[in-house]
Amino acid sequence: AVWAEWPRTGRWFRGEITELLNDLAMIQWLQRPTNVKGGQEDDYLISAVGEYFNFDQPTEVLRVAVLPALFSRPQPIPEQEEEGWSQLMDAAENLTTKYHQLRALFEDLGKNDKTELKKMSEFEKKKSEEAIKTLQGTTQSILGVQKDFASRAKAPGAASALVSNFLNEVVDIASDLEAELAKRLENARAMDGAHERLLGMRDKVAKCCLDAERLRGRYMEELFNGLHSSIYGEDAAFLVQDFNTTQSVKNTITNAIKLADQCWKEAVQFAAETIDGPMAVGCEEVSRAATRYKEMRPELKKIQERLAQVERSAPEIPPGRKRKVIKKGSSLGSQIAMETRGYLRTQSELSQAQEEAAAPAEWAPNFPEVDFNSQAATAAFTAKEVQSVQRPATIPEQSSTLDADDQASLGQQPVKDSPPEAPQRETKATVDPEPGSKAIPAPATLAISSKAEVELAKPASKEVACCMQGLGRFQERCCGIHS
Repeated sequence: AVWAEWPRTGRWFRGEITELLNDLAMIQWLQRPTNVKGGQEDDYLISAVGEYFNFDQPTEVLRVAVLPALFSRPQPIPEQEEEGWSQLMDAAENLTTKYHQLRALFEDLGKNDKTELKKMSEFEKKKSEEAIKTLQGTTQSILGVQKDFASRAKAPGAASALVSNFLNEVVDIASDLEAELAKRLENARAMDGAHERLLGMRDKVAKCCLDAERLRGRYMEELFNGLHSSIYGEDAAFLVQDFNTTQSVKNTITNAIKLADQCWKEAVQFAAETIDGPMAVGCEEVSRAATRYKEMRPELKKIQERLAQVERSAPEIPPGRKRKVIKKGSSLGSQIAMETRGYLRTQSELSQAQEEAAAPAEWAPNFPEVDFNSQAATAAFTAKEVQSVQRPATIPEQSSTLDADDQASLGQQPVKDSPPEAPQRETKATVDPEPGSKAIPAPATLAISSKAEVELAKPASKEVACCMQGLGRFQERCCGIHS
């Protein structure tokens, strides 16, 4: 599964890749399961398009707008600058003009009147011949001028260095004009029969018309989200500090309301008139867009009223406070998608990879073989035995932690605390060596120091004391022995 951007709103939803093209990916959107976790209902497209959406029909999405599902769901960044709002408004209005032109061209191409087609073909042929004749004459004139100035520039001693440089510049300009005229000549030749070729592109014209309407709705959504987040946000007071800024925002909102109303009317007309043909593919989508445009109009009016309210009672801005503006650019999801586009796989490729994957082998310990009779192993075991500390056989008496009552209940005499006696060291009388003889060192004693014995005996002393305490309490509770 992947995250993919829904082209109309810019929000990301869960889907699967059915096909990967050069710069596009065909996405089949996942339906929301019945056992979806709380808070994840909005991760599926059904929350934006409703239950009547055709989930079997894949959608074309740019590959940079597809992200592996192991990442978190990307969130769109709203436009928060006045200049960005103006640009979105201009782009939406330009797309409206393009939509009208493409719609008119689509309807013209659908006319099958043979008389009109013959007149159009004759008109195109006539215009093409006239353009070719004019361009060829202009090209010949420029070639003559270029040849004349080139010969003057190369004539020895005919002109000074300044004039020669001027002549060479004229020759270069003539070469650029010749290249431009060659391109126009190709377009003039292609004019003949253009209408007949355009008839075969009627389906592509319909697709471009739907793309223009879809992109227009996308810009309107981004404009609405940016205005809503800024005017209802904590930095709304910054919008009314400057008169020019306030008027610019007001004009943008007013134009957005008018355009939303126009888009709603055009979408309703499109859905009503389009019954069959290439345009019928987007009829359902345009109907949903009409509903969204209708909802957008009162919401934009509320934003307009909110701006007027903020302007009447603008809150004071603390000194040093700056407006927080998130720069509108490529979203985090698009940046990660650019870096991970090589890891995208279609659903069929993933299924095939899972089938071809070999079953994991059972784990078996692979310990290295060790020669325990080697010299290194013998030295290691010898060092281990030397470092080990043996516990002394005799444990010196320690002070008991029992009180006098507990000792009396056990029939024992109270033991007084007394410091442990230092162990007796073995001594050996030394004999003065005879003059001229070497001194014989005394043998090393095997007894450890008294301090070490006390430290080693502490755990054992605590164990004995705990046992005696438990015994006394057991006799007191069970036998009633207590003095």
